[in-house]
Amino acid sequence: MAKNKMKKFPGNALVPLACTFALIAAALFLTILSSSALPRGRMMMQDDSYYSARLLLSGLNIALCAYLLFVYVRDYLELRSSFTIGLIGFLFAFLLYGLSSFPLLHSYLGYPMQGMGGLGAFALVPMLFSTVALLIFLKISLE
Repeated sequence: MAKNKMKKFPGNALVPLACTFALIAAALFLTILSSSALPRGRMMMQDDSYYSARLLLSGLNIALCAYLLFVYVRDYLELRSSFTIGLIGFLFAFLLYGLSSFPLLHSYLGYPMQGMGGLGAFALVPMLFSTVALLIFLKISLE
């Protein structure tokens, strides 16, 4: 049997952690930059009973993406695999989704905190599916 000859990353986890924070900062910058193109007109305010659930799920998506980005940046620094770069790109796109759907970021950028134009539960369902997908991805990544 051939021994697994992976190069171990020299040093501690500071470099992957710094790279992960840089990716998160870039995603936040791109989210804020892209939102500046959207009109800030007044939306019809509606009672949004799903606000707390959207806040929780989008926050969980951001946290899962940040952790998985750290895992795969660390792996890339050890393996130098192009497949790992693809996973980092995939997770970066998921992070952009999580940030752009985070209700507190909407209010920070000057958009109303409540009301999704009458979408109700349909504003929550995509976040639920993406959270499930990220949890499956996390389980597979930790094996």
